Amino acid sequence: MSRIYESRDLTKQQADESAQAARDDIPPAIDVQEIEQPDHKWTVIAIYADATDGGTGSDGGGSGSAAAGGSGSGSRVQDSGIVPGGANGDAGSQASASTQSSAVVGGAIELTSDMMKDHWPQASQALRDGLVQTAKTVFVQYKIDSPLRLAHFMAQISQECNAGTEMVENMNYTHAQRIMAVWPTRFPTYDSAAPYVRHPRELADKVYNGRMGNRAGTDDGFDYRGRGCLQLTGRESYASIGSLCGLDLVANPDLVSDPADALVVAAAEFVGNGCLTWCDHDNVVNVSALVNLGHLVADAGQIVGLNDRKAWLKVWKAEFGLH
Repeated sequence: MSRIYESRDLTKQQADESAQAARDDIPPAIDVQEIEQPDHKWTVIAIYADATDGGTGSDGGGSGSAAAGGSGSGSRVQDSGIVPGGANGDAGSQASASTQSSAVVGGAIELTSDMMKDHWPQASQALRDGLVQTAKTVFVQYKIDSPLRLAHFMAQISQECNAGTEMVENMNYTHAQRIMAVWPTRFPTYDSAAPYVRHPRELADKVYNGRMGNRAGTDDGFDYRGRGCLQLTGRESYASIGSLCGLDLVANPDLVSDPADALVVAAAEFVGNGCLTWCDHDNVVNVSALVNLGHLVADAGQIVGLNDRKAWLKVWKAEFGLH
């Protein structure tokens, strides 16, 4: 899928530099346009085939926990670049031959290594193994105890962490225009964004401190940036979800993305946000709103990555024998 980054109100020199940076990026933009505005300022539009740097930030700010009163999005500017459905890339395909059997084994939900390898092929082996090894206990503990509940849960975590490839929010942006595109209200101009290029800690503190429980004048913004299967963000959410799952995530934030603890943290957030009722009603819009924004919305257009979430749900429904 493509991503479109737009930078407005640039001088001609800034526009030229921004356009050249997009062409020199790795991978480079597939199309770059410099457009003169009526006020003689310039707009640069860069189109990328896939996003490779500059994380998953959002002007809304991270995956909010309803239990913590949080809100915001920890997802991509547009839909994710990984196509659901494993190697064949078919979001609507049936489960692979190696995993055709039901996910319900002896009355319990089973998440297998084959499933994770098929659908999260680019995730680390350690992460896939950690999720599989903790799945049975976690799903029983948090009552993710039906194929439909599990399909919704797996769909949401697959979208939020890009199939296990984005377990920690990457704040190391290499171009000012990317920063402007992701946080347009905080960085309305090229000059305001430029000092934060290749300064991930300073950028995270700038965009996340003073909200979500992050203390001004500290490194809370960086320390509690998006992590884990549901991109948990903000000191307040780390504290709240940590309390729910029995882990001190404030003192040990890296546990959120640790293979041994990632699933229990995500399950605690998913259930704490009130998702199970909407799973049972097979309402992907409401489940997605609670995960992405921390609350229900009247306008589904506010949900970042909704199309991806729907596509992933088709994948996991097929995997668990739901059609």
